[in-house]
Amino acid sequence: MAGLSDNIVSLCMASALEEGEGFTTQDLQIKLFRPVDGPEIEIEAWLKNRSRTTGYVEADWRLPNGKLAAKVFAWKAIRPREALGKPS
Repeated sequence: MAGLSDNIVSLCMASALEEGEGFTTQDLQIKLFRPVDGPEIEIEAWLKNRSRTTGYVEADWRLPNGKLAAKVFAWKAIRPREALGKPS
């Protein structure tokens, strides 16, 4: 669940980057409310805040009946791509 959650919030964060920027996960928290045991799940993420050096993203995991199964909170460190060891 943590790996998939980080991928989802990272896709959301990537959509808010400017040219030459990259990011890494600073903190990832998951709060579980219900078991996720079926083959279908809906996950939606939102960029809640973006500053020059930090992005804050939330995501909801929802069951087919619409009930909240988990809530994800992620803080992303925004840096120049070169500082992260990635080509620009």
